[in-house]
Amino acid sequence: MIHFSTFRVHFGPESSEPCSEKADSHMATNNQKKPSVFQGHVNNLLDGFTATPGPDFTSLMVQGQQQATTAIIADLQAIDIRNTAVATAKAAYNLALTDRKDSSAADGEYVASLEAALKVQLYGNQGALNTFGIGPAKQRTSPSPKKKVAAAATAAATRVARGTKGKKQSLAITAVPEPLVSVTGVVGAPAAGTAPAASASPAPAPNPAPAGTAGH
Repeated sequence: MIHFSTFRVHFGPESSEPCSEKADSHMATNNQKKPSVFQGHVNNLLDGFTATPGPDFTSLMVQGQQQATTAIIADLQAIDIRNTAVATAKAAYNLALTDRKDSSAADGEYVASLEAALKVQLYGNQGALNTFGIGPAKQRTSPSPKKKVAAAATAAATRVARGTKGKKQSLAITAVPEPLVSVTGVVGAPAAGTAPAASASPAPAPNPAPAGTAGH
């Protein structure tokens, strides 16, 4: 019987690291990133070791140790069980996550309604409400005079910065009529449709002084 583990084939230049160990490390790196690919390798190996007829060897040198094919099959089956458990758990998690998202709104409304009903039923009995984790209602407090003054100043500054006006200020704004403009023709005559400008009246002549008022 020939043991395939006694043969080593090197591709490329010689390396201090055995070819089988390099393959194992490369496989481990890829498998950590792609679980589905790793599971495919496990399934293929199981199919090969459990095929009928099976391999014509009874042991292999794996990770520096001689391992029987029956032990190899057991190890592969254990890996398959772990991978299957992860896939099953992931599918169940995704299903539960989808169910929670779909029912989160209805669940929230139900819990809020239940708490409101307890507040009505146990009104005035804060000790009983505390057992349900329902604390006392927060009392609304009036802001202090200092805060009121600060808020008014902030609002006024905001109005100035934005250029906004109150209702009374907006109503106080009226339109300003445009000044009338007289349009003249080419030679200075009034244009059609416009009334001629009134001519200025001559200044009245001074009245003559009455006779006998002249100085002597």
